[in-house]
Amino acid sequence: MTRLKSLRLPLMLLALSGPASGGTALKALLESNSYKDSWVSVGASIDGSRLRLDFEGPWSKGALLYDRDSSLVTLVDHLHKTILALTPDNQATLQLFVTLAATQLKKQEASWNPASLKAFELAQHNSQVFFNGTPRLAEKGVKMEGVPCDKYVTDLETGEKREVWITSPEKAGFSAEDYNTLRSLAHLTLTMGNGLFTQMGADTTTFSQNFYEPQFPMAAVLHSRGKASSQFKVLKIQSQSFGVTAFDLPTGYRNLTMLDLMRQGSPAVTPQN
Repeated sequence: MTRLKSLRLPLMLLALSGPASGGTALKALLESNSYKDSWVSVGASIDGSRLRLDFEGPWSKGALLYDRDSSLVTLVDHLHKTILALTPDNQATLQLFVTLAATQLKKQEASWNPASLKAFELAQHNSQVFFNGTPRLAEKGVKMEGVPCDKYVTDLETGEKREVWITSPEKAGFSAEDYNTLRSLAHLTLTMGNGLFTQMGADTTTFSQNFYEPQFPMAAVLHSRGKASSQFKVLKIQSQSFGVTAFDLPTGYRNLTMLDLMRQGSPAVTPQN
């Protein structure tokens, strides 16, 4: 009886905290070798049909939450303390808005100041290097962070090169459910941004087709002018249990609407001299 009493408080706390569930957690880093202040640290938490992507860099800090069952995407900006929920209808509107903005950007390219033009040209170049070309298998069984991968190399007509180390979701440590959620978000992101990528000269056809094959990139390196210009690398991936609050939104933040987003985005369509 005494022992049961001593266990009562821990059991109550466990009940109040809610059941933990198994999932996948990973940490990754995306950085530019050309600009020291261009990097983003990424942490992903995936629990079945739910995904939370936390990111932080010199100019941004926030999170993206995705629910595969409802297709709801929620963007959290910790710097400005705002939350934007994108329903499927809002996503379609945003896709149209991005396409129109990208078209306008291209038309006004000649009137930009040097800094804006350089930034756009860099984004345009990286988009083409990332998406274009047909990869070829260069090496099998290469270990990245202890995970056996196949190395694929894409040589572009411009002289640039893309190297990607690919493995299967199972070898990376994903359950089928967690991987399907991650792939679903990647599909959605590509669909919403396709108008922008196309305006930047990117051919997303081959890239989209590769989504139908279960695969996961453990690392990628983009080469420009004979040297690595930017790289992505998974630092850690493991199975992990998440409590019920892991996918909660922060409190005290301002909720934005699509109209707020378009008002904020409209000045960026025309870079000022």
